Amino acid sequence: MAKILRNVADSNNIYNQGAVTVGNRAEEIDMIGYNSAIIQYTITGIGTDITAGIEISNDAIGWDNADVNGEWDTVTGNGTFAFSYSGSARYLRFYWVSATGGSPTITGIIFFGGQI
Repeated sequence: MAKILRNVADSNNIYNQGAVTVGNRAEEIDMIGYNSAIIQYTITGIGTDITAGIEISNDAIGWDNADVNGEWDTVTGNGTFAFSYSGSARYLRFYWVSATGGSPTITGIIFFGGQI
């Protein structure tokens, strides 16, 4: 069951989801009451690269890549990165698609909600 962002976010509209492992998705977030989001994440221990993105849904059953071209982002270095989303999808979730080499971790998956 999706967590409603406005119920779990702090006074700055921020919710820290924690970590996710390669090939997995973070919990879905119900964006009701928000019209945009920034999803920040931190990579450490990267090998060659990681591929990640955000998925969107209107029913939390069928999911699509949020990228208009249907492509995932590839990152080749450690650091903190972010996706931004502005649209009408009700649910969002972070997806760590794949990793090549190394022993990478993704932590600090943080949702920043933009108010309507």
